[in-house]
Amino acid sequence: MYANDFFEIPQALKSNELLRTKVEELIKTRPMPGKALEGDNRVEKFKEILIEVIYSRISLENSYELVENNLPIAESPHSNNTRVFPSGWSERLVRIQLSRFYNQAVLEELQNNNIEVCFIPHSEKESADSKCTTELAGKQNNVSNLLNLLIDTYENGNFTTDAKIPNHPHCTHVIKPIQ
Repeated sequence: MYANDFFEIPQALKSNELLRTKVEELIKTRPMPGKALEGDNRVEKFKEILIEVIYSRISLENSYELVENNLPIAESPHSNNTRVFPSGWSERLVRIQLSRFYNQAVLEELQNNNIEVCFIPHSEKESADSKCTTELAGKQNNVSNLLNLLIDTYENGNFTTDAKIPNHPHCTHVIKPIQ
């Protein structure tokens, strides 16, 4: 089972053990550049929360609160920066990273199976004018290109204007195998 949009990711991971194991491995081993995670043990604490989400031990909503409590803004070297910590920062952080790891796991699975093309379905809650909607959703896309963009952005911190999944913190698009 694969998700059709962001909000189905927890259920998809609950019923797809291989994918959940891959997502967990990515969370544990891949870098997460970002100022909100800089400072003493913030990345490790955040990774623990994400793992709780992928195993359905906490809900997405609970994870937002846990991030705020376990990664207090006051303990960040960027605590005075409202661009790093805007209103809703914890939800944005959880959503972008959960989507990133889920979609990265799907793309890597497809690539490992020598599948070159994937599908990005439209989402009920997509933003009609977002790049991900206008350039990627409802279409078949190249697995390798999407994986490279995702890794370059979310692992290497090379943020570009190229359309990718996830493309923004509230992106609801996901990557699926063509069925």
